[in-house]
This record gives sequence, C-alpha cells and structure tokens, in this order.
Amino acid sequence: MAATIPDGSELIVGKKQRVGLVKIAPAGAVRLNRDVIVDGNVLIPVGTIMAPSVLPGLIYCEVSRRPKQDFFKCLEDTDGDRVLDNYSSTFAREYYAGSTVKYEYMLGKFDPWNHHALPGPLALSIFEDADGPVVTMELDLIGNGKRNSTFRLCTAPVGRIDELCMDPFRIDIAQLPASTKYFGLQLTLTSLDADSVHISFVPPAIGSVLD
Repeated sequence: MAATIPDGSELIVGKKQRVGLVKIAPAGAVRLNRDVIVDGNVLIPVGTIMAPSVLPGLIYCEVSRRPKQDFFKCLEDTDGDRVLDNYSSTFAREYYAGSTVKYEYMLGKFDPWNHHALPGPLALSIFEDADGPVVTMELDLIGNGKRNSTFRLCTAPVGRIDELCMDPFRIDIAQLPASTKYFGLQLTLTSLDADSVHISFVPPAIGSVLD
C-alpha cells in the first residue's frame, strides 16, 4: 500500500470530481496453480489470484471479479488442520437505487456464506506466491450542505458500472478544520466554498486492515 501523493498534502476537490488518494493491494496474495473442481465443474480456475481473509480461521478469497461472475469464491479450513476442506461465496454485486452495481474487487469487510464441503481436501501447496491487483482509492465530493460535506471513496473512473464505491460519509462543517477517519484514511477538511473543499489526508499504514 502506498500513497499516490505525499502524506498530509492538501487537495482541492470539486463537486462530482474524483481525486486519487492512495494505492492499495492485498497482503499475502497467492495464485492457484491448478483448477479447483467441484461436481465435474471448475469452481475456481488455475491462475486465479486469491488472498487470506482477516476473518477468523484460514480463509482464502478471490480478490478480483471474474467475467460474468456474481460472486467471489473463498476456500476455507474449517477444522484448523491447515488443509482446505470447504468453499463459500460472497456477493460481487449489490442492488442500489434500482440498478445493479458489480464490484470489480473485494475490499473491506465481506462475509462469506453458502458454505459447502469440498469433494476432497486441498493442501496449501495449490497456492504459489503472486502479486495482487493494485487499486487506486479515489475521493468523490458528492456535495456541500449547510451542516456537512458528503463524500464517497471509489475505486474506478466515474461511469463504470463495475466501480466499487463505499457508503457515503459526512464531515461536520460547523467548525473547521474538521476531521474524520474512514476506511483507514484520516481526512481533514480545512475550508470550503459552494462547489469545492480543501482537504488534507493521512493514508493508512502499510499492512493495515481497511474497514
């Protein structure tokens, strides 16, 4: 994880404008060196990049959405013997304002569900070290109100249906400067006008969990 601009830099963010803040990548990324087969079908294909989850236990999940895929797949060790014996899914899409948003990357907290036993145990040797995708987190100013400014953090250019945008968050503007911490970023709003804000930020520490 690395900042795209210097720590503590002050930015001017215009309304409905995206500004890149930090680049993030999954820790401990690995690549499958063979297909994972269930009922004669490829559940997760060879070459898929996965990463360990921060959830309790040993869980590896896909970090990028495959084409035409509605779920991220995970492989799990359910009995603590460091052998993978279960698989599960978590949604790669969400219904929002009457439309479907598909997530390109698994970021933040996702809860696997739809758990099933694998047809046979898988040793951790199915993985080899790999580089995970690098994602740029962008700050989006939705607007300024009388009491607060509203922002989102997103990971794709404006208009991409597969972008991942976090829930909007607000900074109280009753007394400036005003700060908040969101998804690992420390953001401080120093001044504003009708269509823009001046904001500084401190990026999350390398290796930190984003939530």
